[in-house]
Amino acid sequence: MALFAVALAADFGMRFAFDRMIGSPPWTFWVLTAAEWIGGLCALLIPVAVVVRTPDAWISRRALVLGVVLGAGAELLAAAGEGVIAVNWWLLPNGLGPELRPLTQGIYWSERLVSIASAVLIGFALTQARTRPIPRRARPWIGGWLLVALAVRLLAPGGAGVAGPAMLTATLLGVVTLAGTYRLWAVLAGWFAGESPRRPWALAAAAAVVSIVVSVAWLTIIDLNIGGEPAVIGVAVTGTAATILTLLAFVDGLGAEPRSRAAVDEATQRSPTPLG
Repeated sequence: MALFAVALAADFGMRFAFDRMIGSPPWTFWVLTAAEWIGGLCALLIPVAVVVRTPDAWISRRALVLGVVLGAGAELLAAAGEGVIAVNWWLLPNGLGPELRPLTQGIYWSERLVSIASAVLIGFALTQARTRPIPRRARPWIGGWLLVALAVRLLAPGGAGVAGPAMLTATLLGVVTLAGTYRLWAVLAGWFAGESPRRPWALAAAAAVVSIVVSVAWLTIIDLNIGGEPAVIGVAVTGTAATILTLLAFVDGLGAEPRSRAAVDEATQRSPTPLG
């Protein structure tokens, strides 16, 4: 909890500095900012939820712990990117200084690399936690969702903030896409396989489906330029709902060690014994 408090303060401070740099933007900006802050809070709370649900997670669920901790690290790196821009604006109001440009690029690349490792580790941990096979009738559904997610990720604009050879940039974005798809497959496979307990897998699957729908909607808004500000706000709010569902899934025991789930459930249901 102490580490979480420090990380939350750093995350909020760096993003708040960027928001202060903007000045007095329209109200839509604050809605998007609130969605961004909620998403960051969820990313930082997921490691806490994993450790609370599985106190010996470093032994029994090490890949999951590393994955969610790296996910929190990716969130802090994203906030650091905004914080560096804000500091640069205060020091050099006329534009991004050449001495800070390598730092911003390094943060961008580090965030992508950390997010790749996080997605792979979480996907691997959830795959290892699954004990039931995927029914044949479920495979077309899983494949369909994965194809949609993969197409959206490949068509989405990206890499504009990356400096370097085009081939290296394309490789990075491709690996990010594959890692995210692998994590998505692990979640959907567990849900369609009927893995127990069903509720956390259902929450994670709902979050995955909502995130795919949000990606499709966002890509449509950008390419066709339709909907205007209400559409952007709707997509941002819906995306925040996906992050909240993901957090709730881990709070409810997604990927937790079975004995730890039972112990935590028993402890939460046990009423205090009167003294005397």
